[in-house]
Amino acid sequence: MKNYLIILLFFVGLIASCKHDPTEVPAKAKTIVVTPIDTTHHDSSSCDTVNIKYSVQIKKVLTNNCLRCHGSAVYTTKGSGYNYDDYTVLKSEVDNGDVLKAINHTSGSVPMPLDQSAKISDCEIKIITMWVANGAPNN
Repeated sequence: MKNYLIILLFFVGLIASCKHDPTEVPAKAKTIVVTPIDTTHHDSSSCDTVNIKYSVQIKKVLTNNCLRCHGSAVYTTKGSGYNYDDYTVLKSEVDNGDVLKAINHTSGSVPMPLDQSAKISDCEIKIITMWVANGAPNN
């Protein structure tokens, strides 16, 4: 009887020590890594990456660099079907990582803008990267 009591106490202790941690975050199927940019040191002549708005800074970068191929008037013939005038299309490309890979000319991706030999400016890349890091809001 004493052995049964010891075995019973052992299993009760074993079960009592098991617990579920509800704060555990499940692994994501796909993670986009964005390198943080230091925005603490900037002056009027530097690139401003604070308070980035889609309707202001992002639209300006798109207009200056992307919409000649990915705009609503030409995207079916020049932009491979990607209409970046449509926020939901752009957001989808941002979420899958294609936009950051393209503007950074990452190996294995199609470098953008395609019709230019150089990347967009470092400041424009920083602005888009910070916007993506903030969740690419439609603001």
